[in-house]
Amino acid sequence: MNKANYFEYANKDQDMYFLDYFMEEECRWVRTPMTSLDEVCDYLIYLTTQGRKSPGKLRIMSEKFLDTELFSTEVNTGEKTIDFLKKINEGKEKSLTYREWFFDKRYQEGHELFVEDARVKDVA
Repeated sequence: MNKANYFEYANKDQDMYFLDYFMEEECRWVRTPMTSLDEVCDYLIYLTTQGRKSPGKLRIMSEKFLDTELFSTEVNTGEKTIDFLKKINEGKEKSLTYREWFFDKRYQEGHELFVEDARVKDVA
């Protein structure tokens, strides 16, 4: 998805998706953010045809969902309750998006740069 297409979809209030799956025969994760529904369908057709093995651990998540912030990630381990959000932020109060939770902060930072760069170019 290029930046022009992102704003074409965003301006039409069409959802964008984050597609990720594990390619077992190549032993690698494939992650494709900012994907339109049409592109997701194209990927699924490509991945499931022509004698290919189906991808393992396939996830398709809405970019809007991944933008949602988590404020508490308390998990009861049986012995005690751990707030993983505070643990990974070294005890500091800080929100975290689902994108960071599922993938890592590099994906969040990349997403923010992509969206900001697309906005600047859209205005220019």
